[in-house]
Amino acid sequence: MTSLAVVISSCVAVYAVALTTVQVIIARSNLRLNLYDRRFDIYLRTLDLIHATEGWDDLTEEQRRAVFIPFIKASRESRFLFDSDSGIFELLSRAYADVFIFKGYQENREVYRNYPPPEFIKEFNRANDAKLRVMESVATLETLLQPYLQFGISIGSIRLAKNIVAAPMKSTRNQST
Repeated sequence: MTSLAVVISSCVAVYAVALTTVQVIIARSNLRLNLYDRRFDIYLRTLDLIHATEGWDDLTEEQRRAVFIPFIKASRESRFLFDSDSGIFELLSRAYADVFIFKGYQENREVYRNYPPPEFIKEFNRANDAKLRVMESVATLETLLQPYLQFGISIGSIRLAKNIVAAPMKSTRNQST
């Protein structure tokens, strides 16, 4: 009777280890999915801002804030969600500064029109260059984000998890028959 108890307790222990392993795999996948969602959200907020700059004059101040404030938060959050040497935080910080240049020009355009033509042209070109840099930053951002947005659990991990869980169940069934 004691050998049967040892076999049963061994099977239960193996099954418990298997379940723990599966739980670790699931928890790790959930963490990766959460990070993916937060990182992709930064990309989406950047795209929203870029689309807003294309039609900046048609937006109300409330609509501009609804796009600009989430981008500011995203650019700050990127510092904590990506490796320090990824270049993403620096890219978003530059885009943030360029948006301020563009935004400042757009909001003070009437003031700039009273400037002498060379200064007006200088400020216009400065704002236009800033807008172009922001637009061009999307391609760079997509390249920099690529290693961080490749989410997927390998088929091997799924098969391993299924085999770990199935193995103790098969051995328990074989012994009981």
